Amino acid sequence: MQKAELKISKVVLSTRPKKAAGGIHIWDKAILNLKEALEEEGEKYSVAEGEGAFYGPKIGIEMEDNFGRVWSCGTIQLDFVQPERFELSYTNQEGADEVPVMIHCALLGSVERFLSVYIEHTAGKFPVWVSPEQIRLITVNQTDALTAFAEKIAVEAGELGLRVVVDNSNESVGKKIRESEKAKVPYTLVIGEKEVETGETTPRVRGDLTVQEPAAIKIDNFLKTVHNEAKTRASHTTL
Repeated sequence: MQKAELKISKVVLSTRPKKAAGGIHIWDKAILNLKEALEEEGEKYSVAEGEGAFYGPKIGIEMEDNFGRVWSCGTIQLDFVQPERFELSYTNQEGADEVPVMIHCALLGSVERFLSVYIEHTAGKFPVWVSPEQIRLITVNQTDALTAFAEKIAVEAGELGLRVVVDNSNESVGKKIRESEKAKVPYTLVIGEKEVETGETTPRVRGDLTVQEPAAIKIDNFLKTVHNEAKTRASHTTL
């Protein structure tokens, strides 16, 4: 089963390179500050001598995906140099001018690279809160009653902030279910006359989210449950 969470492989503290701006004492202070921050958080780390940016040392966070590949996905850099170069200052509590310290914080690194890593890591099986399509509603035919009922559910889901697609195409139910499975949609509801009459559904749940065989549930309660899963960032279904 694919896990949604990327695992931290290691944390690396990169120190002063040969070509660096600012004096040694500034660098020593910045490196010490980052070491103390890591140790205060109880993080194990290695040191990469001379691999820092020209303006300051950095903490690099490397992540491991499901295939055992390691990616650099985030950096935190401490910069004492550029605020002085830009003549930046602020007034402290004593009313005196003071030069700030700049923190360069790239939590994801390149957003595009992070997303490509995450898509491969999950094989596209996003948890509910990430999935661009959380629920797919499949009508068994194109009658006005079923279409209106599915659209009503979609509106109610949208009011809860859920992302829903209604498949009212003129295809067989089996084919529409397969298309939903291929798209790796977390929840698929088949809407027929029974669902209209009872207001209940037995959702089809993507395999990696399933804990137990889903049972029939009131559609209103189903929507509220999925909304709660998205809000709490649940990794498995709570149905």
